[in-house]
Amino acid sequence: MTYTISRLGDSALLIQFPNELSDAVFEQVMAMTSALKLAQITGIVDIVPAYCSIAVYYNILHLKTFEKNDATFDWLSKKIKALSTPLLAVQAPISRIIDVPVCYDAALGNDLDRLAETHQTTPEFIIHTHAQTNYRVYMMGFLPGFAYMGENPAGIRFPRKGAPVSVKSGAVAVAGLQAGIYPTASQGGWQVLGHTPIKLFDPTVAPYCFFQPNDRVNFIPVTLDQFRTLISQPS
Repeated sequence: MTYTISRLGDSALLIQFPNELSDAVFEQVMAMTSALKLAQITGIVDIVPAYCSIAVYYNILHLKTFEKNDATFDWLSKKIKALSTPLLAVQAPISRIIDVPVCYDAALGNDLDRLAETHQTTPEFIIHTHAQTNYRVYMMGFLPGFAYMGENPAGIRFPRKGAPVSVKSGAVAVAGLQAGIYPTASQGGWQVLGHTPIKLFDPTVAPYCFFQPNDRVNFIPVTLDQFRTLISQPS
């Protein structure tokens, strides 16, 4: 397992793996994340995995830095590097398989027709390709509940828009290698293919976010009538 550790402000550090979007690297990220959680190092308050890195946040007042009288960053770095082989051999948590209903109707797929015309293909091809791809959630960010997923097949790798526009809650979108869903209405620059009725963020119910890193996501096409029925149902 190849990684470096660097400072991330005065109350966090960054564990950096090879800088690439790949399942091989992400498996290392998830293995280290699992090992850190099992190690239960006193003072660590949050562990945030991403595509190829892990941010480790800590409370300096709770860290037992008196053991070797090291500075906090040095002490915690040594603790991480000293994680035993059995801990690092822990497999990443088994992925949850999640089916996400998506309505690709022209009334909701804001950019679908334009993308199809620009790339000399059909909306049906884009929909089929998107819905046949099994996506992996690599990280959470940008907005609470926003899951960065990958990776898009070559046929639906569209660039970001030149400038952000208003995007509705539940917008299912793509940009480059990545796919995602806007959990709330916001400004966004990704290309919108459709909408889902699923509520992706609820600050009143733990774990708050519908998705978690390492989830596997299948997009399931639904009609406009089915979408309206689903969105009218209580959460």
